[in-house]
Amino acid sequence: TVSNDTNININMLNGQFVVRSLLFWNLHRVVTVTYCCPNTQTGSFLSADIWRDVHRLVTPPLNIYVESYHTMSDAKWRSIDSNVDVVITFHATAINKSIEKVLGRPYKFIHFVRDPLKQVVSAYIYELQRMGTAVHDNFFSVVKRHLGNETAGVLAMAEYMQDELEAMATQFELTTTDSNSINIKLEDFSTNFDAATRRMFTFLGVPVKLLDNFISVASKSDLHRKPPGWVTDSNHVTSGKFDPKLYENIILKYSRFANRIIAMRHLLGYTDSW
Repeated sequence: TVSNDTNININMLNGQFVVRSLLFWNLHRVVTVTYCCPNTQTGSFLSADIWRDVHRLVTPPLNIYVESYHTMSDAKWRSIDSNVDVVITFHATAINKSIEKVLGRPYKFIHFVRDPLKQVVSAYIYELQRMGTAVHDNFFSVVKRHLGNETAGVLAMAEYMQDELEAMATQFELTTTDSNSINIKLEDFSTNFDAATRRMFTFLGVPVKLLDNFISVASKSDLHRKPPGWVTDSNHVTSGKFDPKLYENIILKYSRFANRIIAMRHLLGYTDSW
């Protein structure tokens, strides 16, 4: 998470990641929205981690606002302080059409997407891992109702997340038709972190002579460059305690949403076959 000891101006509420910046060098005020696909805490934490270090490359440092779990209403957009540069969020709805009108400023929008099949499985495993803790939410309740029956549990999670996945697909399509917006796969930061951040910073207008420095500073957030034994929030998937492929196959074989999930994967650019 992002903490106040980083000299970033943080407001913790419930759901989104937006950046309003001076385009880093006072060209003109721009809102850069980095929206992490529904219920993708991994993406939100990664985004916040990147900006935690990168914000210091700007003078004055960028100010960051974090909104978690709930869709940003127009009223909340309007309530954002004028000195805020970055808003981090898990949710957004038709944001391309509304942000410039609501804030009255130009914007840049970066939409992080994730493989919908893996997103469901990740959420299911994450909640399995939390059993016995004091943390409770709707996702936790879905899994708890089906403890001892993995097939029923992961299918219930797939059904519960359909609205969120549809929102991600809708936002993806809106973003592809908006010249001020781009979609970036969360997985790109795993396969080639530097290429993903280069694409992001280039889109935001970071001058070529500064690009390598921005990428170098951001690379501290690359999980592949972390020291041995580094534990991350995604450890629930990578720990080896669970079999993600097993759950993926259950969804594809038994879920009434299987065909729709496959169609979403292709829409988002995940072209491997099942």
